[in-house]
Formats: sequence, C-alpha cells, structure tokens
Amino acid sequence: MKGLFSTLVASTLIAATAVSFGAGDAIAQGNSGGGGGGSASTDCAAGGVGLLEYAACVTASGNDVGDKGTLLSGLQSGSLFSGFDTSAFEWSVVGKSDEGNNPLSAGKKSTGSWSLSGLNLTGPFVVSLKAGNEYSAYYFNNVTEAINSGTFSTANGKDLSHMTIAAATTPGTPSTGTPEPFSMIGAGLAIGAGAWMKKRNNKA
Repeated sequence: MKGLFSTLVASTLIAATAVSFGAGDAIAQGNSGGGGGGSASTDCAAGGVGLLEYAACVTASGNDVGDKGTLLSGLQSGSLFSGFDTSAFEWSVVGKSDEGNNPLSAGKKSTGSWSLSGLNLTGPFVVSLKAGNEYSAYYFNNVTEAINSGTFSTANGKDLSHMTIAAATTPGTPSTGTPEPFSMIGAGLAIGAGAWMKKRNNKA
C-alpha cells in the first residue's frame, strides 16, 4: 500500500506540474505575435500617453481607423504589435476624438490632455495618436486601476489629428479555463484511492 500511495502522489504531482507548465506555455504563446503594422517612419517611443506604462508601441503609416485604417485589422489578426498576439480578443473603437457626440476628447497640439467620459478602461486597450501621415499605437495589457484620462505626446512632434481608443473584449466562445494544480491533485488522489479500494476488494 505504501508503494502504491507513493506512486500515486508522484504521478499526481507530475500531472499538476504539467498543467502548470502548460498554462505558462499558453501565456508565452499568447505573447508571440507577428511583425509590426505597416512601414514605420518614426520611433513610437518618442511619444507616449500620460504616465501609463505601455507594453508595446508601433508607428504605422497611413490612418488608424476609417475605410483604409489598419489599427483594428492589425489587432484582430495579432500582427500589429511584435511579441503580443492580440487576436485572442475582439476589438472595438470606444472613442475617436475628432468625431462629434462621442466620449473621447483630446487636444489638437503635439502635446495635451485627453479624457474619456462615461467609460473606464480596465482591460487590454490601445491608444492611437494620428499625427501627419502616420499613427503611433500604444498597447496597455496590464492595467491595475481604471483609467479615463491622461496626457499625450505625439511621436513625430506634429499636431494631433485625432486620438483613437480601441478596447478588447473576451472572445464570444467562453473558455473552460485551465484546471488549478490543487484541483488536479485532489482528482488524482480520488482516482488513486478508488483504484486501491478496488484492488483491495479483489484480494478479499
């Protein structure tokens, strides 16, 4: 019985460890996106959005949203930010500063402030600054408090044409999640105990 119990515990711990590493691998794979979004002509790190620490940034030529915009398509495909696969989420524009009757407002100079009324940003989101013939997009994936205002600085020093904020939502299909290691241990012990009881009954 001692040998069976030792084997059972060892097997269960190995299974729980495999699940833990599997979850880590899934996270690592989620951060392995493709290349940048379009031809970059400006270092996006030269600009920024307030005091928020972004996870990644990219400068792309052309427009971010609209008929020929590449922001949403790049987010949906996961190809916009190198090293981050954003395709796990559905993305939608929650504000665009140059449109009337929308919650986002921003200044028109190369630096200024912005605010988003009636909405707090808490999940993954992207702030895009369109200035001149390019836009710089900043990806925030680890927000610890609700955000609805800040400052900005365009990467190329040109006046802001408009600011766009795109927010992520979870995919339509609910995820079953990854079992916790302790749940796996409990399940392994229960299965092992059942097998031991069956073996004992057979001997009797």
